[in-house]
Amino acid sequence: MLTGETKTYQPNATNNGMATFANPYVGAPFALDGSSWGAWEIAARYSNLDLDWSGGALGTVCSLGCVRGGEQSILSLGLNWYLSNNFRVLFDYMFIRVAKMNASGAQTGQNLTAIGMRFQFTN
Repeated sequence: MLTGETKTYQPNATNNGMATFANPYVGAPFALDGSSWGAWEIAARYSNLDLDWSGGALGTVCSLGCVRGGEQSILSLGLNWYLSNNFRVLFDYMFIRVAKMNASGAQTGQNLTAIGMRFQFTN
């Protein structure tokens, strides 16, 4: 958190049974007169998804029953703006790498970047 708020750790979330961090308490919500800008947070996330099963080596033909779904890795860098305790805006920049072989073993993956923005309201 760039503005000094803290996020509490919840060892068991109410919605899915997994551990998570709660949203911070925003003591000075955003005000249109410029007296307060809410809370700001920098975030980073890495994810990897492997959809191959007995995919084989590059340049080889897919054997019977193999699945070449590919592998996707995403590095996301984000800036989160908590305007109040109920409303936040998320800005993300994502570096995406997809490694995938077709049935004959040729590489058909790609590298790309994406920008995302999301508005979130909670009760």
